[in-house]
Amino acid sequence: MKIFVWNHAHLDQYGVDQLNNEDAFGLGFHINSQLKRAKNSLGKKEQFFPIPRFVDDGLFRFAKGMAKCSFENTPEDNYPAPWNDLKPINPKAINKTALPDNVISISEFRKN
Repeated sequence: MKIFVWNHAHLDQYGVDQLNNEDAFGLGFHINSQLKRAKNSLGKKEQFFPIPRFVDDGLFRFAKGMAKCSFENTPEDNYPAPWNDLKPINPKAINKTALPDNVISISEFRKN
């Protein structure tokens, strides 16, 4: 909420409709450098910084076979799963997981 208020005050102060590139980058950097709190998949609260988690997740999902060093309990040349509380996720199987109640699967809809 503070960011929303700051953004409107900044825009009003300078009489502009949108942030310039430098201000937008600065705001994004500020937001993503703040410690976040969220519950993990097991319901435990954890704290994390968004940017490193985003990078680790991207490396795990999209850089298979590209790691220059080895990681414990990880196939050779792969990056480790960034979630220490879960079993590694096969990125190809992500769409095959159970959908929340508010999501409609077209294939399931067609079957019915």
